[in-house]
Amino acid sequence: MSDPGDTLRAGVWTREVLLWWHHYNREYLNDALRAPVVELVSGLGPLGLWDRERRHIQLRLEHVAQDPWQEAMATLRHEMAHQAVDEVLLRSHERPHGPSFAQACQWLRVEASATSNGADAVAAGAEDETARLTRRISKLLALGASPNEHEATAAVRLARGLMLEHNLDVVQRDAQRGFGRRVLGPVAKRHHAFENQLAVILSEFFFVEVLWSMQYDQAHNVSGTALFVHGTPSNLEMASYVHGYLWELLPVLWDEHRRVRKIRGNRDRLTYFEGVLNGFLTRLREEERARRNTQRGLVWRGDPKLDEYFRWHNPRVRTVRASARVVGEAYSAGQEAGRNVRIHRPIEDRGNGVAGYLS
Repeated sequence: MSDPGDTLRAGVWTREVLLWWHHYNREYLNDALRAPVVELVSGLGPLGLWDRERRHIQLRLEHVAQDPWQEAMATLRHEMAHQAVDEVLLRSHERPHGPSFAQACQWLRVEASATSNGADAVAAGAEDETARLTRRISKLLALGASPNEHEATAAVRLARGLMLEHNLDVVQRDAQRGFGRRVLGPVAKRHHAFENQLAVILSEFFFVEVLWSMQYDQAHNVSGTALFVHGTPSNLEMASYVHGYLWELLPVLWDEHRRVRKIRGNRDRLTYFEGVLNGFLTRLREEERARRNTQRGLVWRGDPKLDEYFRWHNPRVRTVRASARVVGEAYSAGQEAGRNVRIHRPIEDRGNGVAGYLS
C-alpha cells in the first residue's frame, strides 16, 4: 500500500468498521463484547479472521473496498460471532463452527457457515422460481411500451395481478421463500419527502417491507441512511424495477412541466416530485379498491414469515409518521402528472441506484 491515498482510505474505512462493530454490539448483544483491535489487511487470505489471543478482528482490505458494504459487514458480524463464543459464551474449546457459534450467529443476524448448505438449496430453488415469474412479468410489462394508453394500463394491471396471485399462493402453501434484502437509492444524511413517498409505494403495493436504516458508502465516504427493502427474490426484483423506473421518470416529467409552463429554475423541483408520487400512489389505491370490489378472493393480508424475517433483522424498528405539509401549485401539478404515470417496461441495468444484496 505505497500510495498515500490508499493508506488514508484504509484508515477511514478501519474507523468506520469499528463504528459498525459498536453498532452491532449495541443493537444485537446489548454491549456484551469488549471492543477488539480492528485491522484491514491487504492480500490473499480469508475475508475475515478473529484472533482470540491478540483480540484482533481482521478484514481483507479489498473486500471492504470493492464489495458492497453490507457484504463486508456480514463478514464483520461473522467474526463477531467467533468473538462472542470466546468472550460471552466462554466456549473456546468447541470446534470453530459448532453449536455455540451457530447461537452467536443467530444473535448477530448472520448465517453460520456450518448450516449454509440447506439455505443455499432454498435460495437456488427460489432463484428458479424467480426466473420463471420474472420472464412472465417481463412479457406483460413489455406490452406497456405500446403507445396505446389502455394497453399500457392493462399490462401493468395484469402484471400486478400475477404478482398478487403468486404471493397469495406462496403464503397459502407456506412455500420456502428465500428472503433477502437490498438497498435502493443513495446513502444520504437527509432524504427528501418524495423518497419517503416512493418507499410507501413499494411497501403498500409491491409485497416488500421497507425501512430507512443506517448505511455507509465507502466509495464516497458518506455515512447516513438508505432504503432497505426485504422480500422474496421475485418481489425484490419488481421493487427494484419500480424504484428505478420512477426515480428516472421524475426529472423527465419535471423538465416537461418546466417547458410547458415556461418555468425558470428548479426551486419547486422536489415539491413537484412529491406531487407526482402522491398522484401515482392515489391512482394505485383507487385501482386496488376497484379490484377488491370485483375480485374479493384476492386480498393481500401480508406474509407472516416476511414480517418475522423483517423483525429478526430489525429488532428495534419503530414507525415514524410524516408531518402534514402545505400544498402548492408545483405539488398539485406533480400530483396530476403522477395520476397519469404508467410503468412501461422492465428497467435495464443502467445505474438504477441499487446498491446490492445483503446476506
